Amino acid sequence: MKIFNLNTFLILWSGISLIGCAAGKQQAMLNTIGSPEERPATFDALREDFNIAERDQVNLIAPDKFQQAKKYFSQAEAMKAEGQPEDEFNEKLSDARTNLDSAMAFSKSNKDRMNPLIEARQIALTSGAAETTNKDLNALEEKYLALVKDLDTRNSRADALDQITPLTQDYQDLTVKTLQAKHLGEAKNTLGIAKAEGAEDLVPKTLKETEAVIKRAGDYIAQNVNPPSMKNISQLGKEASAASTRLLRLTRETKASKALSPEDRSLNSEAVLQSSKEESARLQGIVAGSNERISKLESRTKDYSKLEQRDLQSKNIESVRELFDEEEAKVFRQGNSLIISLKKINFPVNESDIPSQSFGLLKKVQTAISSFKEPSVVVEGHTDSTGSADLNKALSTKRAEAVKEYFLSNSVISPERVETVGYGSEKPLASNKSSAGRAINRRIDVIIK
Repeated sequence: MKIFNLNTFLILWSGISLIGCAAGKQQAMLNTIGSPEERPATFDALREDFNIAERDQVNLIAPDKFQQAKKYFSQAEAMKAEGQPEDEFNEKLSDARTNLDSAMAFSKSNKDRMNPLIEARQIALTSGAAETTNKDLNALEEKYLALVKDLDTRNSRADALDQITPLTQDYQDLTVKTLQAKHLGEAKNTLGIAKAEGAEDLVPKTLKETEAVIKRAGDYIAQNVNPPSMKNISQLGKEASAASTRLLRLTRETKASKALSPEDRSLNSEAVLQSSKEESARLQGIVAGSNERISKLESRTKDYSKLEQRDLQSKNIESVRELFDEEEAKVFRQGNSLIISLKKINFPVNESDIPSQSFGLLKKVQTAISSFKEPSVVVEGHTDSTGSADLNKALSTKRAEAVKEYFLSNSVISPERVETVGYGSEKPLASNKSSAGRAINRRIDVIIK
């Protein structure tokens, strides 16, 4: 079997870093990439967009197109440095822009599906898998590279989508295997030596307690494969090593005492018994301390995750606010949801077709939705008070459906994660007595959860 060159892979698909919180303006720019009219094919613009794309891990979701764009860009730089005509290297820049835009569009449509796999892969790489289990990692990296290529191939896309979940699990299993070997390998090796030297017969109680310490540490690793838990895992590994070292020492002391004469054994038995009791008490303390520490660490991990999620949500909300002018939309938080109340959709009376002048506003909503990880979205339709309540409710539902279809046609969110509801004229923002007020009430509210 051909061994996959991990270093080459990491060079080609470099830029593996957890998705950062980009500023609102950068996020807005990121989500406008898709047509040359919006982002020019210039050296400065492409450099900036390559950096943004790598932060958003486009190089991992659409590596072929991304690397093709980088190749054309490098060729353009070389041609310019050689003093070749501007129209010739501009052609290379145009090719770079086309491939980068294509990579960005493909990444946006597959980001929700790929994020769990990318995160699992990143954790596996940073856990030490690249240092100690190259054969296992190489096999997964080959599968990953094949998967992202198949995603971009119409005939094999369905099969590739089916492989995302099992490949994610494979990376997680590799991380568990790596961390357990790294942090519990010494403890398990010492435990094996103690058992080979008769620990089961000589110090069975201490053996059982030591095995419990190692098992609890292993279980914690299996259930907490995430960056915040790495320090906790290291500490539990040290405790397991200490417990197994004590087990081996006590096994050898007990074995040595059996070689003494009956008189010496009698004189020494009290000291050995006392030592055994002390060791047992210490190990029981370690077990109790480990249980308590694991409980505290699990609680801290949950608290950390909640704080991290809350901080990320706050940053996302501020970024979303920066997208809209005051007269375009009102953005506010309600519980764990973000509400974007669009003031300027301006549906014509009794119609549900989205006015073309509102497409720019909806594109900003696309950007807002894309800044959240696997969000659920509710699109609410509202009308003015013109007409009957039944007609208004039906019309508001159609308007909400029209916006939903706009999002789906632009691959903003998967169908199962968006729903619609029509409220008719039940929730006005302005008085229906004036034409201006009625125009405001013919609106859409987008709720991101």
